[in-house]
Amino acid sequence: PGGGWINGLFNGVRAAAEGLEWSDERVVGDWRLQRRAGDEDAVARILDPAEQVVETGSLPACLAQFSRLERGGQIPAVTGEVVLVLHGLGESRQSMRPLVKHLQTGLDATVMTFGYASPRAGLAAHASSLARVLAGLPQVTGISFVGHSMGNLVVRRWLGMAKSGDTSRIRRMVMLGPPNQGSDLARLAAGNSLLASL
Repeated sequence: PGGGWINGLFNGVRAAAEGLEWSDERVVGDWRLQRRAGDEDAVARILDPAEQVVETGSLPACLAQFSRLERGGQIPAVTGEVVLVLHGLGESRQSMRPLVKHLQTGLDATVMTFGYASPRAGLAAHASSLARVLAGLPQVTGISFVGHSMGNLVVRRWLGMAKSGDTSRIRRMVMLGPPNQGSDLARLAAGNSLLASL
């Protein structure tokens, strides 16, 4: 009788754990192409809006399949204004779901999440993934960011790397708990070998 909530709990834990392993390379609406973080030759996968894996393989093969799905209309184009929500260190994009749902009810924009494997790569790698996601939204006219904690640092790193033409669509950024002056928790963890390894 209690299997429903157990399955829900298991699926939530699985999704959170996967969020620490996979980084988005393309996000179009609720479809995403992800690459296992930390290895340039790593496996890639395509997730549908139900978070089901529909393709697994090399990054070039998955990019080609993603493009075919877009051309075939299975992945609808995103146009107009977009709000991109980024999670913090040690979290996954699922942690931002309540905020995303709230934003979807109050904004005339497409609200999407950007997931990155926060502990598996550095800020520059996450910013490069963000750049590829943004480049994959050519019909979007305006982009706003809502970042939580480390998500703000990812956006800031991308802004520092971006060419001037890449930032022309940026409208605004809302920072939630940004560690703009560093993080006391990170400083504490750096002094403790067990915490630093985590």
